Amino acid sequence: MHGRDLRRGSATVEEIESNGGHGRFVAADLSIPSDVERLAADVGNVNVLVNNAGFSWFGPTADLDTGTFDALFASNVRATYFLVAALAPGMVKRGSGSIINLGSMAGQIGLAGGARTARRRRR
Repeated sequence: MHGRDLRRGSATVEEIESNGGHGRFVAADLSIPSDVERLAADVGNVNVLVNNAGFSWFGPTADLDTGTFDALFASNVRATYFLVAALAPGMVKRGSGSIINLGSMAGQIGLAGGARTARRRRR
């Protein structure tokens, strides 16, 4: 498994192992391309890839600054794309593997405050 927080990741691995499982934590910030590349290289053969990283921003579309937009895209889209690109060929070569891409309901329905225009006041 991966995450940005070493303490939380280590605690999760301990919980998995205390219940008879096996786990390993690799720290990475998926908004940083070099971290995505390092993560893919560090984990080796992967049988199951679950893309579940991401974050949201709420507010009027006009208020979304370029930096936040770029961070959203890097974490929510680019990281998923490049993790699949790095890990899927190994799954194909071995003849097995699963890729699970999770998304939020915001990708399917409109949510109040999510990517909207500012309301006009009636006079």
